[in-house]
Amino acid sequence: MANDPLGKVAPDLQKFIELLPDLSNIGARIDEVRAVLSPPTPLQMGDDGTIVTEEAMIARADGSMMRALVVRPSTPKAAKLPVILHVHGGGYVAGTTDYEHDDLYRDALNLGCVVISPEYRLAPEHPYPAPLEDVLLAWDWIHSGAGGLGIDPARSVIRGVSAGGGLACAAVLKLRDKGALLPALLMAIYPMLDDRTPSHAHNGAYVWTHENNVFGWDSYLYGVDRDNPPAYAVPGREEDWSQMPPVFLASGSIDLFIGENLAFARKLTDAGVAVEMHVYPGAYHGFPRVPCEAGQALGQAASAAIARAFA
Repeated sequence: MANDPLGKVAPDLQKFIELLPDLSNIGARIDEVRAVLSPPTPLQMGDDGTIVTEEAMIARADGSMMRALVVRPSTPKAAKLPVILHVHGGGYVAGTTDYEHDDLYRDALNLGCVVISPEYRLAPEHPYPAPLEDVLLAWDWIHSGAGGLGIDPARSVIRGVSAGGGLACAAVLKLRDKGALLPALLMAIYPMLDDRTPSHAHNGAYVWTHENNVFGWDSYLYGVDRDNPPAYAVPGREEDWSQMPPVFLASGSIDLFIGENLAFARKLTDAGVAVEMHVYPGAYHGFPRVPCEAGQALGQAASAAIARAFA
């Protein structure tokens, strides 16, 4: 059938359909969904002889504290290491740093870098601008030297996944406008960028649906003028992407976000920004979390792009 969603899924991804996380009816099941996007057991902290996983507490202006996960090599190969600021996904309403720990561990191991992931506040309890403020706070903390981590500020990458990709793009946009230090690379993996994205005949059938998207944006943009929201809240509405660092983008061809991601790539290229864009045929939202050809290809391409930025 021409519009059969399953028929558009890559063959090696079809067998995981029944194992995908159930994020349906997210508005009525927010606690359940948050549990689904959290590790089943507490993350083991400490040094395993290769990689150190630890927590840092970062003070906000109001005196409250933000937890961040810090993953770094046990034996650094240099006095100052490159760093990735990783922003986790979850539709602005769910997700944790610990859930994506395996990715952070692999980066610290393979790239010889420090990876820091902030536990930013979530909507609807904490709508815009709280999550973005937390991401920018983590960036400032990294480069203030407050953590004593031996970071090389010239070799920094900001990476975000899904809603974290939207926050990463918004953070770099705000850093540009402030004239602040920019990362050597902005990496956005199927970023959630535009609250105007409509339902689609076949894209967005799996994992993150249009219904989920409406709830995520309504939660994040609570109290914001939806007719004229700030670009820092909805990066997909920003037109001026000049003077940005190089950008790495990736999405699946049947992800709900593929249209807005391609539109973003076009804006970047029109602004003269160096863009590396990957689209994986038949890949749905979250595809790197299961063993598949597209996930392997994305992992290799992303690691190569970060290594070039660090160099």
